[in-house]
Parts: sequence; structure tokens; C-alpha cells
Amino acid sequence: MTKNLIIFTLLASLLILSCKDNNPGPDNAASYSNEAVITDFVDNTVVPKYESLKNEAGYMKSDADNFISGSTQEKLNILRADWFRTREAWETTECFLFGPVATLELDPSIDDWPLNSVDLDSVMATSNTFTPSYVASLSTSLKGFHAIEYLIFGKNGNRLAADFTAREKEYLGALCADLLTITTKMYTEWNPAQGNYRNELVTAGNGNATYPTKKAALLEITNAITGIVEEVGASKISEPFNTFDSTLEESQFSKNSFTDFKNNIIGARDAYMNKYDSKTKTSISDFVKQYNKSLDQDIIIKFNAIIQNLGSYNTTFGNAIIKQRPNISNTIAALDDLKNNIENGILPLIHLHVTD
Repeated sequence: MTKNLIIFTLLASLLILSCKDNNPGPDNAASYSNEAVITDFVDNTVVPKYESLKNEAGYMKSDADNFISGSTQEKLNILRADWFRTREAWETTECFLFGPVATLELDPSIDDWPLNSVDLDSVMATSNTFTPSYVASLSTSLKGFHAIEYLIFGKNGNRLAADFTAREKEYLGALCADLLTITTKMYTEWNPAQGNYRNELVTAGNGNATYPTKKAALLEITNAITGIVEEVGASKISEPFNTFDSTLEESQFSKNSFTDFKNNIIGARDAYMNKYDSKTKTSISDFVKQYNKSLDQDIIIKFNAIIQNLGSYNTTFGNAIIKQRPNISNTIAALDDLKNNIENGILPLIHLHVTD
């Protein structure tokens, strides 16, 4: 066992001891129901988070327009801060990548990577007008978060406002507008007053074609949480790590990859506990507590240990995959362990105990 793995294991052990006697069970145990888990998850986590994402994308679009109208370094710095906030809002939604975001293929339209910078530069070299329909028709690797990131941070992360050409500013404005359009659609598709996918999930059972049983809905939610934990470990981290290739890094221009990973896991933990904006509602965690409190404790502890670990790196991800390989290996192992805990612990409980 490496020194770093020993430290990581001790941290998890200390967290277990610290909360071993502090888990009285859900306050709403008497009124607990599978229907409440599903409904509260949608109303406390999914819809509010998509609304927040839409709002952040709107602020970024507004500040991009402001930068384009007068390109000062101060305005560029404001735009970069907007990108970080919008990015955080998005990463914390990747723990529920089902429904419209999947069926309408909205995810790759804003978050495909690695960026194809050669083709992106070629697009800017054309005389095509960046209309909404033209940007929508572009390959997913030429738009979304990482195309915006490439333009506002530059290849080395230190781009100056004075370096922007008129063509680049035109493309930037169109990209921010497209991202706002897509994130708005993510919200409206779930909004009860508009697309109302909310109703699709909360009415699971009772002849619902998409979710014929409440078990199907609970499995959808749990598998989505598992999915992002697996993606962070097996794809976002492992692929650049295994190939020693930092060009496969997700947010390489902004040096934001570790923060991306951390926000993914924060989002997954908060989805499991149904926590958002200081509110905690009926959750998958509450369901697990009914049958296996120690499993629930263990999962939350592992979430928190991984979040702390991802926040502890003192270098960029691109550098860490070369110079801190034992640490990265331990992070990957911890994510895989958490994924297995959810798959082998929670999913069997749902299959065993949810009959409606």
C-alpha cells in the first residue's frame, strides 16, 4: 500500500468513526414513501438545478456581449468568472443525465471533448455567418463549453483581451448564445409549465410508458448517480492518465479539470442525499437507511472523502497525470470502489424492496 493510499484510507476511516453514532435516520421516516423520493428529487434537485444552469448561461451570454462591444481585460476576466460559474452549475447536473438531456442529445452539444482546435480555427477562417442555425449544425466538438473555453482562455490559459480578432468575437458571441439556447431547453423540458418531463418521472407506475413502475424510476435515478461516478473515474480521469495524454483532458485551457471532477462528485452526493440550496428532501439515502444504515453511512463517507481528495491536488490535472501518478491511481480506485458500493449495495435493495 502506498503512502497516499494509506492516508486516503485513514481519512475514510476517521470519517466513519466521526459519524458512526450520529445517524438517527431520516426525520421524515414516518411519512417516507418511494413516491416522495421520486417527486422530491425532481422538485428539489433536477428542476432548480436546470433553472440555475440556464440563469448562469444567461449571465455569461450578457457578459460576452458586453466584452464584444468593448474588449477590455477586465471584461474578459468577468466573462471567465461567468464561465467557471456556469461550468460548475452544469457539472453538478451530470448526475441526472437522463430524460430530455439524453433523448434530445443536448449533453454533447454543450460538453463534448476533447476540443478539435484545428477544425475550430478552420471554421473561423471561413466567411460563414455565425447564425443560430449554422452554429447548431456544427460538430459538437466545435461548440459548447470547451469551444468558449478555448477562445476566452487561449491555449495556455493566459489569453489577453487585445488578442481577439473581430471574427473570434463573432464566434464567441454565437457560441454563448447557442449554449444559452440549449441550457434553456434543458430547463423548459422539465418545467411543469412547459415540456413537463417532471410529470413523466413523478407519475411512475399507473400505466406510465416510460416508467411503468416506481422501481423503474428509482433505478433511473440511482443508475444516473452511478453513471457520473463511473465516468469521472473510468473516463475523465483514466483516459488521459492511461495514455499520458493531457490533450484528452476535459477543461485543459482553463486548468479547471480537478474542479470539474470535484463538482461532478458533489453533484452526485447531493443527488443521493437530495440536497440543494440549503434544502434537504426525501432521498435515495433515506430509502437506503430504511434497510441498511451502515451502507448509507459508508456511501456518504466515501463521497466526502473523494471530494476532499479531488480538492487536495496542488497542481493541474495535466501535470498530475505525469508527476503524481500514485495519487491519481488512488483517486481512480476510490471512485471505482464507490461505484461498486452503489451498484452492489443500493441496486439490490431497490430490486428487493420496491414492489410497486
